[in-house]
Amino acid sequence: MNKYYNTFSVILSNAQSKIQEIPEDEMNAKPAPNMSKWSKKEILGHLVDSAYNNHQRFLRAESQGNLIFTGYDQDEWVAKHNYQDRPTEQILTLFVRCNHHLN
Repeated sequence: MNKYYNTFSVILSNAQSKIQEIPEDEMNAKPAPNMSKWSKKEILGHLVDSAYNNHQRFLRAESQGNLIFTGYDQDEWVAKHNYQDRPTEQILTLFVRCNHHLN
C-alpha cells in the first residue's frame, strides 16, 4: 500500500468516528423551516452519490481524452435514495466503503 492510501484510510477512519459521535437528532435536523435544505444525514448521502459519480468519471477521464462529464440532479438523487429516513450508520457504511473503493 502506498502512503496516499494509508493517509486516505486514516482520514476516512477519523471521519467515520467523528460522524458516529453526532447524535441522531442532530443528523436528522433540517437547517431551514421550509425543509428545502439538507440535513447532515442527507449531506452524507450526497457524498455517497458524489463518490459513485466521481468513480465513473475517473475511469472515463482516462479513456475519453477530456474532462467533460454529464451531471446529475443532486436533489433528486438525495430524495430518491431517501437518505433522510435511512439509518445514519447505513449511510455512513456506504460512505466509507465507496470512498475506500475510490482509493
